[in-house]
Amino acid sequence: MAKTVDTFIAFGADIFALERMMRLLQAIALILTSYASLLALLHPPSAGAAAQHLATRATLLALQDWLNVTRRSLRTFWFLRAFDSSYARFRQAGPLLGAEALLDVVAGSLLGVFGLLETATLPDMLGIPGLAVFGPDAARRLNEQAQLCWLLALLAAVLAAGVRVCQLWAERAVPAAADFGEGKEEEEEEEEDEKGGRDDLVKKKKKKKKRGVQEKRRRDKEEAARKTKAEIAVLTVKMVNDTLDMVIPANFCGWSNFHPGQVGVAMAVTSWITLRDHWERCGRAVQ
Repeated sequence: MAKTVDTFIAFGADIFALERMMRLLQAIALILTSYASLLALLHPPSAGAAAQHLATRATLLALQDWLNVTRRSLRTFWFLRAFDSSYARFRQAGPLLGAEALLDVVAGSLLGVFGLLETATLPDMLGIPGLAVFGPDAARRLNEQAQLCWLLALLAAVLAAGVRVCQLWAERAVPAAADFGEGKEEEEEEEEDEKGGRDDLVKKKKKKKKRGVQEKRRRDKEEAARKTKAEIAVLTVKMVNDTLDMVIPANFCGWSNFHPGQVGVAMAVTSWITLRDHWERCGRAVQ
């Protein structure tokens, strides 16, 4: 119980977790306003149910707008982190960029541009008279460009994760160099048993040592396989999460025609996935 409380405190004080929780609420509000049947469940049938329905819908729409602007305010300087992580990945990869590293750098850079454009248009999104910088038309065009950058960044991130998964599967399929000598060692032991000529105690010690080495090698292989499996699972979830997130900017840019309720469902699922992952991180941090 104490650990859960500590995890919740760390989780609630984290700005990323707060932004994700607001995103989940925004997604739920979008789903409710997109399906009239769901919104009707909030009000029992009565003479004034229609008016209550319209009032609730207007409230949820206003809540969506407020959550959208508040979330963007929380992300004001996140573009700096995106650029920094992209540059760090570039330096880590060295002079020869592989496919995975190149896609990571591209994804991070595009996320940085996306965040920068969102921050630049934030005064226009506030709706305060006299505070707008670009005006409605220019701000809308910049927001479209930001969504396009986000879409391409998500695509690059999915491809990078896919390349990494393929590499991990390929590494699992290739046996370790030490495995090639196991059969030969067993044959040599059988020949020594047949020929004899050595002290039994020395041979027993030698066999015991070899068995210990083989057992350690087996445990190391099992641990490596477990870690690889866990990494593949994490990357697979990330690919699913980023693919679902692509629905949002694709709809905004007019590249897809999903129903707003479907967009809300995708938004809610990805918000829940990232929230759960962040909760687990906070739990590990407080241990």
